[in-house]
Amino acid sequence: MLPKSLLLPLIVVVTAVAVALLILFSIRTPDVPAKVAPESSKNEPVQRPAPMADGDGFGADTVFASPAAAEQALAVEQTQEQQPAEEEMLAEVPMQPWEEAINRILESDDENQQVATQLMGLLPTLPPDGQVEAVQHMVNLTDDESYQNAAAMLLNPATAEDVAEVIYSDVLNRPNTVKLPVMVSILRTPGHRLRDETLSTLQIFLGEDLGDNPEAWNAAVQNYLAKEAQEAAAAELEAQAVQ
Repeated sequence: MLPKSLLLPLIVVVTAVAVALLILFSIRTPDVPAKVAPESSKNEPVQRPAPMADGDGFGADTVFASPAAAEQALAVEQTQEQQPAEEEMLAEVPMQPWEEAINRILESDDENQQVATQLMGLLPTLPPDGQVEAVQHMVNLTDDESYQNAAAMLLNPATAEDVAEVIYSDVLNRPNTVKLPVMVSILRTPGHRLRDETLSTLQIFLGEDLGDNPEAWNAAVQNYLAKEAQEAAAAELEAQAVQ
């Protein structure tokens, strides 16, 4: 046995150690409750973040209905990118002198028939492209009663083929009182480049074949126009009677 002189100090030491251990284990860090995500409704759709746009402007997760739809979308985007550049290029192209000459006449305050006459006088000074453009404006501004100048150009063998084609196309859209006499004049013009085409058109229009005989065609045209005028006058009288 330990001597009594050592027993008391030992008891004090053991007691101090026990108290220290008890204090150590009693000090604990408080528990932090874990965050629980709220339950989402079963009917609520899951939202995905919007895809980031790639270099072509489309998201990496973009889904198209078909490859054709994707190509169409890409073509639209490329067109939008190219349009400003094309407009800038067109704005930078200066007008040709003949274009300015045509525009000066068109922008005048003169009557339509006067403008058409001025364009006709300008034709000999214009290049081929300019002549076609000028004659297009000329026939558009020429009324039926003043068609003799355009008809004279069409019948002139020296008129450029492209210019004659423009006038001839306009003739086909004129009333019969203008169109049919001009066609007869073409048949009367030897070697006219539009003679065969005119002959075929008259055959279809009048429903008869008079061969290569301009005077026979002229008689048929005059009879047709006279009959047409009589029918128009009768229709007008009938309309007045109804009123």
